[in-house]
Amino acid sequence: MNLNGSAKSLVNESGARGTTYLILIQVVSRALTFLANQLLLRYLSPGILGVATQLELYTVTTLYFSRESLRVALQRQPTNPQRSSSTTATDKAHTEKPGESKSCSYQEDTQAVVNLSYLAVALGGPLIYILGLFYARYAHQDVLDIPFFESSLKVTGFACFLELLTEPCFSVVQHRMLYKTRALVETAAAVMKASTTCGTSIWAARSGRDLGVLPFAVGQTAYAFTLLVAYFLTVGSYSNRGGFSIFPLPIRY
Repeated sequence: MNLNGSAKSLVNESGARGTTYLILIQVVSRALTFLANQLLLRYLSPGILGVATQLELYTVTTLYFSRESLRVALQRQPTNPQRSSSTTATDKAHTEKPGESKSCSYQEDTQAVVNLSYLAVALGGPLIYILGLFYARYAHQDVLDIPFFESSLKVTGFACFLELLTEPCFSVVQHRMLYKTRALVETAAAVMKASTTCGTSIWAARSGRDLGVLPFAVGQTAYAFTLLVAYFLTVGSYSNRGGFSIFPLPIRY
């Protein structure tokens, strides 16, 4: 009874810490977005900010339809599912060594999550192109006349694709409940996005260059690139210790 009680308390404590980290991500992200917008109001016109909001909508729509349903499905993936339906008890007795079945099953579960997460990349690539083409074709003429609009749209699409490449690492973080890692990575990416967007906009305004909404596209790319590098470094090293890969591999069931 004492062991069960201590185990439950550890689980509850871990869940509380995870919730705290997730709240921290949202607070930092919202605060940085608010501060960045307040600073950009001094250098950019309301029209530019409005078009930047449309680019943000393009990003959110693309990422949502590419990965959200898959994320929900993967979060419901059991941590250590029973494989009795595909393997009999006699087969397990011959194929599994004592003490190894649980660890191997855990590694295979994580690898399955990684493999499935690459579906988001496969779905997102065509969706980025289709939605971008639709947006560019049906945008208002005033929007099309903004300097570097088409370039900004292409850069934003590239940033979306970079962010989709982080899905395998994100899935591992969620599956293994590495909420601290997620908080550190996404906070660093949010800081990079805000600083890049503000820095590019201020530089353009002081140098007399009209970049339109390009600073927002550059900021989104900086965000996605930081996510990609930080996730692959942290989760990549974790995968080496955990006995799985962040790249798709066949699974033995």
